[in-house]
Amino acid sequence: MTTIDSQISFSTLCSVFEEISVAKATKKHQILSEFLQKCRGECQPSTTPSLFPILRLFLLKLDRERGPNGLKETSLAALYIRVFSLGRASPDGKKLLNYKEPLRAKNHTSDFAERVFVVLGPRLRKSSTLLVKDINHFLDTISNQFSSNQKQDGEFIKMISECSPQEIKWLTRIVLKELKLSMGSKKILQVFHPDAEQLFAQNSNIKIVCETLANPKVRINTKISRINVFSPFKPMLLERLPITQIRKFFIDGRRTEFIIQTKFDGERSQVHMRDRKFKYFTRHGLEITRNPSYGESRGTGGFLTNKISSLLNPNCRSIILDGEMMGFHKEKREFSSKGVPFDVKKLTSKSKHQPCLVAYDILLYNDELLINKPLEYRLKILNSAFEESPGVLLRAKNERVTSMDDIITAFNKSIDNHEEGIVLKKIDSLYQIDTRNGSGCYKIKSDYSSELIHDVDLVIIGGYYGEGRYSGLFNSFLTACVQPTPSKKFYSVVSVSNGLTTHAIQSFNAKFKPFWTNTKPEVIVGPRKSPPDVWIHPQHSVVLEIRASEMSESSNYPGGWTLRFPRVEKIRDDKPFDDCCTLAELRGLKNRRGFIQKLTKRHATTEDIYEAPLKFKKSRHTISEIKVDDCYLGISASDVVRASRVFMGKEFCVINGETMKERAGEGNTGKGMTKREIERLVMEHSGKIVQNPTKETFCVIAGDSQGIKVRNIVDSRKYDVVRVSWVMRAVEDENLGGVVEFFPWELIGMKMETFVRLRERFDEYYDDYFEDADEETFKRSTDRVSLLKDNQMVLTKRKVQELEREIFQGNSSFNIFRGLVGVFIDGKDVRAFEFRFMGGEVKVEVDQDVTDVFVGEGNVSMIEVYERVNQRARADVRIIKSQWIQECLKEGKAVERKRFIVT
Repeated sequence: MTTIDSQISFSTLCSVFEEISVAKATKKHQILSEFLQKCRGECQPSTTPSLFPILRLFLLKLDRERGPNGLKETSLAALYIRVFSLGRASPDGKKLLNYKEPLRAKNHTSDFAERVFVVLGPRLRKSSTLLVKDINHFLDTISNQFSSNQKQDGEFIKMISECSPQEIKWLTRIVLKELKLSMGSKKILQVFHPDAEQLFAQNSNIKIVCETLANPKVRINTKISRINVFSPFKPMLLERLPITQIRKFFIDGRRTEFIIQTKFDGERSQVHMRDRKFKYFTRHGLEITRNPSYGESRGTGGFLTNKISSLLNPNCRSIILDGEMMGFHKEKREFSSKGVPFDVKKLTSKSKHQPCLVAYDILLYNDELLINKPLEYRLKILNSAFEESPGVLLRAKNERVTSMDDIITAFNKSIDNHEEGIVLKKIDSLYQIDTRNGSGCYKIKSDYSSELIHDVDLVIIGGYYGEGRYSGLFNSFLTACVQPTPSKKFYSVVSVSNGLTTHAIQSFNAKFKPFWTNTKPEVIVGPRKSPPDVWIHPQHSVVLEIRASEMSESSNYPGGWTLRFPRVEKIRDDKPFDDCCTLAELRGLKNRRGFIQKLTKRHATTEDIYEAPLKFKKSRHTISEIKVDDCYLGISASDVVRASRVFMGKEFCVINGETMKERAGEGNTGKGMTKREIERLVMEHSGKIVQNPTKETFCVIAGDSQGIKVRNIVDSRKYDVVRVSWVMRAVEDENLGGVVEFFPWELIGMKMETFVRLRERFDEYYDDYFEDADEETFKRSTDRVSLLKDNQMVLTKRKVQELEREIFQGNSSFNIFRGLVGVFIDGKDVRAFEFRFMGGEVKVEVDQDVTDVFVGEGNVSMIEVYERVNQRARADVRIIKSQWIQECLKEGKAVERKRFIVT
């Protein structure tokens, strides 16, 4: 039978990609849905109904049927240069190799595929007859060539000779496995079929998903687990928990039983076995069975399979183990952290390390599925499933605890042992596929609590170009410590981007723009590899407060150490550039021998626990006789399925739902969500809901901006009050990396600090200082102009003076007479025009505002002048010759008045 990709042209697919990439978030779903419906309609009776050949090109990173091709932007740029005979030193060759560097021409972009389109597009044919089948064949071929170490140039030459400019752009993105559609894999699976996401979580196989769910109208029972041996699944993950929050498990004398395990720093892995045949998978479903240290069966396999096969219970016919693949040093006979430079997936017999599986859960044993059994039951099965062998196969040690003191003791013990942390699991918790929050399983690490970890102040010394939304901007920054003597030097330590908001990144780019340089300043000692795209002298830079879980030895950095998992906690504008961490202080954080150094500074104490505010409050009184309408009750956390952690640690207060009037106005979501629907959405993304705002509230959400309660909160200026449209934007797939900044039009009211922050990016008409306007933003600005015009404020004289001082501040050549009010006795005195031009105000009659009365050179009755002044002028008014104005203009400043005063 033929496949659907032989009936769809590649140009059609590229057009769909193009349409989705530029469409608004609300339209992307519709475009993809219509295309998939069209593909299903194209299926002839002789065509396989599966859309796998099409869907795999939308889900490139999830496709396990095709191996890697070994190509990234730099290597692909070099390949294109060879294929098109451009030369690396040619202008076009440089544009491809330095694709991140923005160019002055408007049609050039720092997105690699767009750069390929601009540079190579004019060299290609205008139209094409390629089919999607041809693309799949091409991808299979270059993947096979990479695995067999063959050159790929010939296959690219054949393919490119058939491509149009638009097709080369999308082929490039397909090869790089980065479509940039701003549409996540979960959303694509949901469009394909309502049950696709959950089915994929259970088997990590797009092909099986497409074949099982070929008919979009046929639903499957998602409650039935489809976990099978040799089919990788998305594992249950651990919810992040600061040690200071464990008190919530023991409120009011509540007795909760937990199992504590060590938090291992390895590679999350699954081991599947049936009838003594093994398969190994990573957390993301990548199979590593054929790698040297693993293997499919005893005798023909690698080290680990040969060993584990003999350790399993002789009665074991099938098993699925969930655990951590650790690197075990053969000579030192100890585990090495993941920070040590080796990849546990690629170890060989010649490596200093060997893989060792630490199993902490079991999902299947002798064909009995265990995910719906409590943890206590699963651990009993695990204890009897195999014998332990150091450096090969171990069980995580399980400690049963029932009190806070037990947990604190175990946590502090992990600090003393320089371990990653501890894992806390409720004794009755079930194994929940592809779940993190609400699973009853937690990870507790020192760096989750600011009181227990050493933060490091480092100064920015360089910037790296970003991609995507940060195209043309520096979004990652190289930081350094200082060596104050004998001559001040700055030693590079680590590059960091996590923790910086979009606003902070844009502010840094604007602030540092005059100071970026391609030449490294002499006071900087840079890294040996991967230097930044630009440098900046520390005296023009800022200090960042950086938190990291640990630091590790590094030959790349001159100080000998770098930080692991760095995150910006604070921008220290209050610190001078050289008041950062010294090289001696950095090295002083080393507290023991070893490649990895934990940055924990002390033990946790019971005082830490009781001093920390709990994330929820429990009422001591309940009145069972009173029934409250559901619309006034919050959503129960047990009823919510977590979708992301974007709102983790943040508190929200939803005042009301959207009204018909609000739906039609600015910030329209098109959904008309109720209060409960908004609360559920926030909780799905890990936010905490309260019914009244507190000092911990991140923002207040209002669907109806005219409600009395909303107006009172707005008038208090204590909270940011946002529209529902901000929530909808914040939970889009492309924004799940961190909480997005508010846009002015999404705010009903705001705190002063928010107003000051947004004023640095937007003008009063909502026009962005950093991003180009499009049709939508231009219309919003023009609407704003009309609104402000209708509510135009009358400028008072005082306001005008303030504006003039702001505009002309420090410019003496234009404000010589600013602030002076004069009356010219001779109404024809031309110096009145000069006086007004240089900032003075001219009046016809003398009054209390007049500061100077000017007398010309003609005949004037001074008696009349004195009478006018004495009747209406203030006591300190000056009568002065207008010749003074001429002298001031000649000198370019206000000269001494004494010799011009009329007595």
